Amino acid sequence: LFALPLLFPTTVSNKIQSFANSHINGQLAFSKVRLSFFNHFPSLTLTLYDCSLKGSAPFQNDTLLSAKELAFGINVASLLSRQIKVDEVYLTKGNVWVQVDTAGHANYNIWQSSSDTTQSNNDSSGTALKIERIQISKTNVTYNDQSLPMLIRAKQLNYLGKGDLSKAVFDLHSSLLIDSLDIDYANNHYVGSKKFKAQLITKVNTHSLSLLFEKNEVVLNQLPFRFQGRFDFLKDGYYMNFNLQTKNADLYDVLSAIPPEYNEWFSKMDAKGATQISAVLKGIYRASTNTMPTFTMHAAIKDGYLDHEKAPAPIHHLNTAINFQFPHFNTDSLQLNIDTLYFSM
Repeated sequence: LFALPLLFPTTVSNKIQSFANSHINGQLAFSKVRLSFFNHFPSLTLTLYDCSLKGSAPFQNDTLLSAKELAFGINVASLLSRQIKVDEVYLTKGNVWVQVDTAGHANYNIWQSSSDTTQSNNDSSGTALKIERIQISKTNVTYNDQSLPMLIRAKQLNYLGKGDLSKAVFDLHSSLLIDSLDIDYANNHYVGSKKFKAQLITKVNTHSLSLLFEKNEVVLNQLPFRFQGRFDFLKDGYYMNFNLQTKNADLYDVLSAIPPEYNEWFSKMDAKGATQISAVLKGIYRASTNTMPTFTMHAAIKDGYLDHEKAPAPIHHLNTAINFQFPHFNTDSLQLNIDTLYFSM
């Protein structure tokens, strides 16, 4: 394990750097390179230290990614052939800034395909990507999409994804943990410093640019829920169909996920009760035509309890059923139907 990297002191690093320069449309810089088994044992990895990568136009002067370490896992058997295969990617203690301007131009379009695909496929003397593992550790991610407009900040993100990303259609098994998640939409703060944990299975189709969320277990702060759905990248927008459900959740856990402007009120609350929520977000989002999806939600509380430190008495036996419809996010069409409302005090 010590000797093998010494047998290939420059072969691997030169080929990977050459591959990166020919396929990445962005400025890649790093302080030093090391080939070792022990950075991410038992994988043989080529590690770039103090790495930074610029984004694509019109953000070519802005940093897309910086990291203490960016490592590429090498298929050991491929060292004996003329073609080196990269099958793992590791990002450690990094910062990622994803930016999209009002016209929809993104800074992550840095990958450029070979001009001669046939020649690239037949050339066995270079480097090939066959990614089967992506691991991100202790990384901060900022997603700023001015076309929506939406701002997402994830601090201390840890992610592990496994799947054959070289295929046109593949299943991506993911584990995600975020210490602090913030989400702003249209300059309103909806999720503030919440913990986020998820186990995801996503079918990715690179031909149609679609994501099919098949099985997903998610916890936002203390609220567990499941969601399924589909997300398609269109030429000038997105198509989405998300179905979210939580069954027999506790009312206190539901309230723990409320927007941050109510945190002071919630900190003085006591609550319990079986709560069921189902929500659907479906339709096309297209900024150029102001086309928005439709949001519907059903919520029910059974035998709930609510108390506030300033209230003279708590509420017992809270039972309610609410249906909410928000067609195309048009406030003139908003519908609220409270089918049941019962409590005792």
